[in-house]
Amino acid sequence: MNDGRKHLAIYGGLDEGARPVVREQVAEALTAGADPATVIDVVGRGVDAQWLALEELDFPGEAAPACRAGCSWCCAQRVELTTWEVVRLSRALGSHPERDRLEARIRGVADATRSFDAAMWRSTPTPCALLDDAGRCSVYEARPLACRRAHSIDASACEAARRDPASAGPIPRNATLAWNLASLVIGALEGYAHGGHAPHHHELHAALRIALDDPDFEARLGAGEDALAPARSTDASSLPKLLGEASPPADEAS
Repeated sequence: MNDGRKHLAIYGGLDEGARPVVREQVAEALTAGADPATVIDVVGRGVDAQWLALEELDFPGEAAPACRAGCSWCCAQRVELTTWEVVRLSRALGSHPERDRLEARIRGVADATRSFDAAMWRSTPTPCALLDDAGRCSVYEARPLACRRAHSIDASACEAARRDPASAGPIPRNATLAWNLASLVIGALEGYAHGGHAPHHHELHAALRIALDDPDFEARLGAGEDALAPARSTDASSLPKLLGEASPPADEAS
């Protein structure tokens, strides 16, 4: 049942927290033939559950996340997501009551940011096409892992970064929450790699446009074709270097 390979971490850092368990669960599910988009949905709900569980705990010296519904200061930066997160989102959009409006906005943002690199996204904040008029996510239950992980303990810092990107400093986060969520998500990425699905990352709007414009999008993926290649922003082979060394919270490191 276990070939031992699944227990070897692909990316650097500590192989602790949820990481080894999630890696094994994801790899086993994919190897057994589970739908990769359904698996990523389960992973996303796991991130939400861990967030809620940790938020209820008292960590001395650490402020709680300041994120609230409708607070969308951070929802204007480049979002990268895996192939199967794109599938999950495209399915959610297919049955969305405001599908036509959202699809038009996705195409508009994809066109406007077509030439953007990471630096351009930072200097030219562009609101996500999936936000509604109240600043809430229209596809909240299917939102990417990057969005589920993102948080701040100071909403004013997020507002300042949005209004003046050139002068913005690092966004302050809850260290314990950030480390534990990173552990879970890295484990999931490793599980996808071990399960035969390279976790390439893609820019949100460009990838969704491909999915929306191609009725055979999922069939092409199922046939092994890299249908999202034009939207790829980070190749899976470069993730080890980009993820770097995962560091534990300060109290654990001492």
